[in-house]
Amino acid sequence: PTIIDGTREGAQLAAIVSDPALPIDFIAYHPYEHMGDLNDPALITLDLGSIFSRQFAFYHDLTNVVALNGRDPKTIEYAATEVNVSYWDINDTPKEAQIAHALGTVETVFAHARLGLVASHYWIYPASQYYGTEYPLFKAYQGLRDHMGDTLLSIYAYGDTRVYTTRDSRTVELAVWALNFSNQDQASVDLEFQVQPQLAHATLVRLQGLSGTT
Repeated sequence: PTIIDGTREGAQLAAIVSDPALPIDFIAYHPYEHMGDLNDPALITLDLGSIFSRQFAFYHDLTNVVALNGRDPKTIEYAATEVNVSYWDINDTPKEAQIAHALGTVETVFAHARLGLVASHYWIYPASQYYGTEYPLFKAYQGLRDHMGDTLLSIYAYGDTRVYTTRDSRTVELAVWALNFSNQDQASVDLEFQVQPQLAHATLVRLQGLSGTT
C-alpha cells in the first residue's frame, strides 16, 4: 500500500492489512512537515527540535493500524517515499536555501535511521532545477553520501543540540555529526569514545553561513 499517512488513509490501510490473503512486503508513505510556514527564528528552532517526535508519530500511526488489524508491524518494511521538512512547495524558493532547511533535512535523515526505515526520498530538488545552484541542503547531502556509512552507533539529543555517530562497515570510517538548532547560541558537547579508535587522520567539516553568526 502507498498512502500519505496512517491517519488520513487509515481506513484504506486497515482494509488492506486486515486481509490475511494479501502479502505485504512494505508500506510507502509521505511524512511531510511544514517548517516552511514559519519565519520566526525562535519558532523554527522549536520546530527543528521536534522533528523526531513528529516523524515517530507518522511511523506510529502506520504501525498502530497494522497491529490493530492482526499483523506484526515488525514483519513489514516502511519507506518514506516523499518527505520534506519544510513541505513540498518550498522547492526552488529562498526557504529551501536556508541553513535551517538543511539542518531539518539532516535531522529527518537521522530520524528515519532511528526508526529503521528501509528508504527515504527527499522531494524533490536539492539543487536548483533551473540553474543548478547547490543549496546548503545539497552540500549536506554530499556529506551524508560520502561519510554517513551504514551503521548508526549513538544518539545524543538534548535541548537544541543533536550529535550522531555513524560508521562505515566497509572502510571503518567513523563520523560524528553535530547539529545546533539555535539561531544565535553556540553549543559545545564533550565526546568520549568507549573504545579508543585507531585514527589515521581526522577532518573537521562545517556547513555554515558565509557571514554573521552560524
